[in-house]
Amino acid sequence: MPSWAIHLAIATKLNKKLKFNNQDKNIFLLGNLLPDVLNGFLVENISHTVSHLETHFAVEVQICNHKEHRHDITGFYNKYHSKFSNPLILGYYSHIISDTFWNSTVYGTKGVLDEDKKVIGLKLKNGENFLAPRETLRKIKTNDFKIFSKYIYENNLADIPVYDEKMLEYAKDIDWLNLEKSDIQETIKYIEEMARLKKPLELECPDYQIFSQEEMQKIFDDCIEDIENKLN
Repeated sequence: MPSWAIHLAIATKLNKKLKFNNQDKNIFLLGNLLPDVLNGFLVENISHTVSHLETHFAVEVQICNHKEHRHDITGFYNKYHSKFSNPLILGYYSHIISDTFWNSTVYGTKGVLDEDKKVIGLKLKNGENFLAPRETLRKIKTNDFKIFSKYIYENNLADIPVYDEKMLEYAKDIDWLNLEKSDIQETIKYIEEMARLKKPLELECPDYQIFSQEEMQKIFDDCIEDIENKLN
């Protein structure tokens, strides 16, 4: 999954092409974070938690002899496409597409698979195949994302949402989330601190291990193109 900095930078780019007014462009930014807000992993003091599988419309798929969970982009579209004039929902959809694109790119181009097509390692930038448990691989991937996130924040490439009462009004269209005002405020507070680099990014390694800066930028650009194609 891409970091929130990446999600916001993607939303910032998309906002230049969407026909929303400025108020709704601001709300679209929050929508691009919304699937992660209530998972309980990033934002403290949220009102309640909702499982990652539920917020990301995950479905179980059979792959060879094992099962994995994948985001159901089509399922989300079928349920909510009639409400895509709601910028919060459109941002939510953008987030799910982004997650799917980045995961499939990372593990599809850099993953080392066993005969059952399970990810057992990653191809590192130095050419080495690094084999490790999935959680260790996730940390290496996340480290690359953090480095790219630092680049985004230092170069002011991500707009930060500001609180708007209309966010709660739009959130009623996703009533099963039961989003509260405090959840939105705590999310924005967290992002502001990260964007100002008040909270130092804790890196496992100071350098990219899987991708180069240029490769990360290409994935970023390709992801935006993928979202635009699906929105069209």
